[in-house]
Amino acid sequence: MNPEKQPYKRFALCQDMWDSIQVFRSFDPACTAPFVRTLRSGVFEGVFLTGEGSSRIFPAKRVIYEALRQGPGLPVSRGAGLSERPETLVKPNASKKPNRNTFLPIYTEGATQALEYKLDACAVFGASNSGRTKEVVRLFQTLRQKGHLHLYGITAHAGSPLEELSHLSYVLGCGKEGAVAATKSVMEQALFYQAIFGQALLGAGAEGQPLVGELEDQSLFGEPTTVEEDRRVSGSGATVLREAANMLEHVLSMELEEEVVRKLAQAETLYFAGRNNGVAEELALKTNEITRKKSDFLEGTYAVHGIEEVMNPADAVVLIDPFPQEEEKFHEVLVKGVGTYVCAIASRSTSFPTILIPEGGPFRNYVELADGWNLLVEIGLQLGIDLDKPVRARKVGNEVVGA
Repeated sequence: MNPEKQPYKRFALCQDMWDSIQVFRSFDPACTAPFVRTLRSGVFEGVFLTGEGSSRIFPAKRVIYEALRQGPGLPVSRGAGLSERPETLVKPNASKKPNRNTFLPIYTEGATQALEYKLDACAVFGASNSGRTKEVVRLFQTLRQKGHLHLYGITAHAGSPLEELSHLSYVLGCGKEGAVAATKSVMEQALFYQAIFGQALLGAGAEGQPLVGELEDQSLFGEPTTVEEDRRVSGSGATVLREAANMLEHVLSMELEEEVVRKLAQAETLYFAGRNNGVAEELALKTNEITRKKSDFLEGTYAVHGIEEVMNPADAVVLIDPFPQEEEKFHEVLVKGVGTYVCAIASRSTSFPTILIPEGGPFRNYVELADGWNLLVEIGLQLGIDLDKPVRARKVGNEVVGA
């Protein structure tokens, strides 16, 4: 993909995807400092991340996956009370280290289902690109009416209903997207959560120090970070972000094997199988919006636990970083049993035709997602699809009215 060349130049979607590279180069993790201080104040028993569609699937599920891989959650010091407003909360005494067994668990669910939950003791983050998603706005209105004091919004539009209902909000810097399918905003939402909850982008330090360490007079990467006039970030954190941006540029611009694209374009249904970290599930959604094809997300090893009964040779399966110990079973059930076409996106060779990508380190999920975007664009072009404008799907799937 190259948004400056045809046929990619015709579509805003390709430019939106390409803009994700700049999102990484200009993102300053220090923007999360007030949120981190609040979370580490000891007020909460958990953190709840909500949103609809692309604003939740990858950003929220990815950060939960990483939190469970790195440890049980966000280390905190106890002390403050839930009745304290965000602006009154201060950083815990730096000389008093948190109890190593005291962590904030992170949860996620759709905003309508969240209406059924007791969220009094949770910090609630709501992500909505437009800031007008009905389900998220309704949840925040309901929690506000109940006296909840810790509602945090993430949106691309200042002055939106979501921002007005939030006690503290972050306005995305990625800019407006030209296509219906959300792309660069998804990346920035995920980076924002990673900066709050994740380990340092180079991985945990010798003592496993989390990304959300000391915040006074320094960025969350441990060294001063400044944003220059051309929106390039300078500082130690900028180095790893630029490296990640280079990996995104590599996978977005790489040429894909024609046979892989052709077979996937011919498939009746595209299945994406992988971890419950948002990558495969988000690509299944993007398949509907970009290629107009039916799709499904097969979590973990679900692909070999019954669904093979209704799959057929005209379908195709894309494995995202498949579990090495399960490849033989996948081949036995899907290739030999069903006769379906199976390929993989991974940083290593697999038993299947594989699109090889950089390992990615702490950014591997972003790299996987970007490569999947590239693949879907090529499929859509081969099918003659208008990549920017689905027939039925809208930019704001369920918009609040009268606000």
